[in-house]
Parts: sequence; C-alpha cells; structure tokens
Amino acid sequence: VFMATLVTLYAHWVSQPSRAVGWFCLLNKIEFDFEFIDFFAGAHKTEEFQNLSPNGLIPVLKDDSIDLVIAESHAILQYLAEKANADSWFPSDPKTKAKVLQYLHWHHLNTRNLTTVLFKPVVLGALGLGPSVDAEQATKDVSPALERINNWLSNDTFLCGTATPTIADLSCYCEIDQLKLFNLGKLDSYPNIITWIAKMEQLPSHEEAHKGLQEFFASSKDKFQF
Repeated sequence: VFMATLVTLYAHWVSQPSRAVGWFCLLNKIEFDFEFIDFFAGAHKTEEFQNLSPNGLIPVLKDDSIDLVIAESHAILQYLAEKANADSWFPSDPKTKAKVLQYLHWHHLNTRNLTTVLFKPVVLGALGLGPSVDAEQATKDVSPALERINNWLSNDTFLCGTATPTIADLSCYCEIDQLKLFNLGKLDSYPNIITWIAKMEQLPSHEEAHKGLQEFFASSKDKFQF
C-alpha cells in the first residue's frame, strides 16, 4: 500500500491524462480519494478549483502527508511512481529512465494532438458542443504522431524498449484508447499499435479505469455519423 494517508485525485475519467493517473493508482494499489471534476459543466473553471490549480486543468493530485498539490499528469505519474518505489513503471536505470522521459516530453505536442486536434473537436462537433470539423483532415494532421509511435513499437513490446509497460505507455495509451472506441484515426493502418493496444487492454484494472469513457461512448454513440 502506498501510504496510510490517502491522496486525493481531482479528475474526470473521460479526461485522458486523468485516466492515466487514476489507472496508475489502481495498478499500484495506491489508495486515493477520487474528487470528480465535471469539466463538461465547467467545474474546472470555478474559483474553488482554480485556487487549488491556477492552470484550471485536470488532473490535480493532493498529498496531505507532505502538504503537496501538484498538477500536470506526467509530473504526477513520476511523483507517484517514485514515492511508491514502482521501479518497473518509472525505471531507476538511467538509460531506460531517459527513454521514458524522452517520450513524456515528446508526448505534449505530438500524441496529445490525438485528443486536441482529432478526438475532442470531432466528438464535441458531433455532439453539438462545438463547431463541426473535418474528421478526415484531422486524421491526416495527427498521422505523423501515430506513425512515429507505430515505428517505436516495431521492435519492442512496449514504447521504451522495456519488457513491461512504463508510465510512458499509460500516458500514450490513454490518448489512443478513445480513438479505437470511437473508430477514429484509422488505427488499422498501424499494426504495431493494434498489437500494443491488445497487450495494454490485458493489464489489471483496465475495465475500472475505462468505465467512465465507456459510459460516455454509450451515451453519445448514436450521434456519430463517421
């Protein structure tokens, strides 16, 4: 068990980085209070939440044991892995750690676009919560990131050349899982990603961590025409 004192995770299971952090906690038996932040209703914009996290984004982790409030999912994942001594998830070996960190930095302007350029605008447009966008063009725009990930996976089971997944795999997967569910991104064009997805789906607590996303899909799938 991580610690006697519970940590609090301010998050929403439909949020990709929230899902990665929550799943990590479940996988590593880290006890946490889940504070639901309904970003669809603007809960992340309230004064109360912004006092906690001035950037107004989720997830946010609060660890009362050391009076810590921390935002940014990759910083949270690294902090939790180090404090829980989860070496397989964030290896202490300098070479492997460097590869994990390389991916985590690359992620922000590459893999993250799978959500910001493709998933979010297409889904919100289909739900009438934003302007309609060209899903075909958005798919082309994010294809370089998917090609790079597919190439990285060509010789290895997981992203950073490890025999078991790391926090890099969790973060990456939680941007791609939704594309598979909503049939976006033409993932069948990336066979190594498809193989990797199947391996990630077999990890413990996958269903629990993805229940919120599944419910969101079930409630909205009838509005999709693509």
